[in-house]
Amino acid sequence: MDKIVTFEGGGYSGCFNEINIAFYNSRAKTEYAQRWMPIFITGDIGKRNFEAIKNKTYVPDDNSRYENEIKAVRNPKTKKWEFDLDVLIQNYSACCCARIAEKFGRDNDDYALLVTCSKCKHRFDMLDTDEGTYQLDGCHGIGGIASQYDDVICPDCVRTHECSHCNELIFDDDKAFEHFNICTDCLSRILDNTPEYAKRELNNNSVLDYTGVEAYVVDMLQLESIPALYKLLINGGEALEDEIDNLPKWDGNVVKGLLIHAGLWQEPLHVEELLQEYNLKAANKVQMSLSDTSVPV
Repeated sequence: MDKIVTFEGGGYSGCFNEINIAFYNSRAKTEYAQRWMPIFITGDIGKRNFEAIKNKTYVPDDNSRYENEIKAVRNPKTKKWEFDLDVLIQNYSACCCARIAEKFGRDNDDYALLVTCSKCKHRFDMLDTDEGTYQLDGCHGIGGIASQYDDVICPDCVRTHECSHCNELIFDDDKAFEHFNICTDCLSRILDNTPEYAKRELNNNSVLDYTGVEAYVVDMLQLESIPALYKLLINGGEALEDEIDNLPKWDGNVVKGLLIHAGLWQEPLHVEELLQEYNLKAANKVQMSLSDTSVPV
């Protein structure tokens, strides 16, 4: 039976030991030792143990946290050999799963590497590129300059939580991302750049849209409606500045920057036109909904 095994490796001078990974292809028409494929082999300990595995002399250590054997299960529907890699995420890190997926290759028709998304808990195959691209998340240090990822994010969550500008995953409450699909960090950096660059990037990311900017600012300033925002913009001065000053500086700079680039900052005549247009649309919408209402005879 095909299997993935983990064992102790590393053992560099003055350093720690680490997990090593190998794959056994039971259906390969060759001698036993040649059926083993190294996935991640490190240090003298890793090389020595891998040779012992191939020569059937390796004895797992009951006290080692590195010893795992994951056997493949044949799925009668897909005809693929499936490996459940959740044990690797739970015991080690998502990096192990990514290394295995890289070695098996994308769009592998023979195998499936099944993992559970850390966010939506949906099970998916890391090798099935028809679903899209997964990402690793939850990076943290593990000593010295080393770091690792603890979470694997499914393609569906990547699509709905990925910033369109920096491609970082956004799972926190970020109003800019909710309205524009671009995170507050990116918006702030764009607005801090030259006016020409900012306008180009904001247009490329579909941010400079009156409706979107208005909805975002109303949400950020916690106003009752868009007309309430228009009144603030028409009056300008201290009232508007006070509302923005109530926000964290980072968010306040983004709100003001967007209003400036959208031509809504200190432009009372333009804002009055927008207010009239908004009221006209609202009136037409009410009139249309009344005329469309059928009255039973």
